[in-house]
Amino acid sequence: MKIKSMLKGVGLGAAAGTAIYIMSKATSRQKHDIRKNTNKAIKAAGCILDDITSIIM
Repeated sequence: MKIKSMLKGVGLGAAAGTAIYIMSKATSRQKHDIRKNTNKAIKAAGCILDDITSIIM
């Protein structure tokens, strides 16, 4: 059980580190594009979760 928690932590840490590295090396235009695409992805994930929830219930 602790192995799963450790793997989740390592995975989240690696994802956060990668995101920070990309943002630190990006130009202002690239940062704008990254933020815009991230917002679109978050909204799409929210829609998918809502759909799954409505199917289950």
